[in-house]
Formats: sequence, structure tokens, C-alpha cells
Amino acid sequence: MRDRAAIYTASVLLTAMAACSTGPSPPPSPSTARTSPPPSPSVVGTSPQPRSVVGTSPQPRSVISTSPQPSTDDAPETGPPPLNRLERTIIDALADLGIKAQRAQLPAEKSASIWAEAGGTHLSVSAHRSGIRSHATVTGTRRIANVVVRRVRYETGSTPDQFTCAGFDYQVDGHPPPGFATADAFLSGLLAELRCS
Repeated sequence: MRDRAAIYTASVLLTAMAACSTGPSPPPSPSTARTSPPPSPSVVGTSPQPRSVVGTSPQPRSVISTSPQPSTDDAPETGPPPLNRLERTIIDALADLGIKAQRAQLPAEKSASIWAEAGGTHLSVSAHRSGIRSHATVTGTRRIANVVVRRVRYETGSTPDQFTCAGFDYQVDGHPPPGFATADAFLSGLLAELRCS
């Protein structure tokens, strides 16, 4: 028993001595420290931004109309109609007598209304197809260059002269123009130019 106790005591002493001889475990070597690099700082704004493309979308092209333009020959007339044959006949006859005349108003079919001014006097000559009833009263007749001329009176008081020539009834009103002593002298010249005598 004493031997076993002595052996046990000796083993305990040996174990304690071994623990003292080894000492505390040294700290880890710097070489064994973690050497992994620190995480890199996050890069702000390095992601590629979409580039704005200015003005690259195709612009619509203006389309020029190729439809034919209306011809000026087809454009509607905006002025007065041209003189008819009867108007020209009267204006030409007065021109041959040295009197410049013009249309007084737009005529009805196959009619004319001409106005003239000469030397401060006014004169009108109108004509229409024969057979139209007149509202004037015949106050007298006379013959000039073999043509019967009627003096008529209207309710308004005017007293023009009327005569028939080539199927038209003419009416002359106003004072005789300069160069003609009387109304009959003027009518004689007008009848000759109209080829009524």
C-alpha cells in the first residue's frame, strides 16, 4: 500500500513539473495573423450611366404637294363682263363723233346702257330689243335722216328721243355735246354712224 501511494505521489509530481517546464503558450506570431486585405471601399457612381442622345431621332421630312396648281386661265373672272356687241356698237359710234363713252351699268341680255360726258355736258344712250313695251308717252315725232324720231315723256318728267334701228329701240337723253348746235344735229350724226339712215 505504501508503495502504491508513493508511485501515485511521484506521478503527480512529475505531471506538475512537466506543466511548469512548458510555461504558458506564446501568443500567435505576427506572420500567422490574418493577412487578407481589407475590403476595398465601395466605388460610388462608377456604374455606367446611359448616355442621352440628343437629336438623333429622325425628323419628319416636309412633303411637297405635287398636285397640279389651277391654271390662271381657269380662274373665275372677278371683274365685269366684257362689252357685248350692242354696247360696242354705241361706244364706237360715239367715238367716231369725238365723244368718249363708257358702260353706265351692267346690261340685261341684248341691251346696252352707255353714258358719256363731253365739254361739261352729259349724255346717255340706251338700247334694247324692239317690241318691249315702253311706259313713256309719245309727245311728238319728226324725221331725221329718213328715220322717224319720237319725243317721249316719262312720269319722272324726262323727255328723251327714241328711234328704231336694225331691230333695236334706241333712246337718247341729255344735252347735245359740243360741236353740235342742236339735238337734231347730234342725232343726225349718230344715226349715220349707226348706219340707220
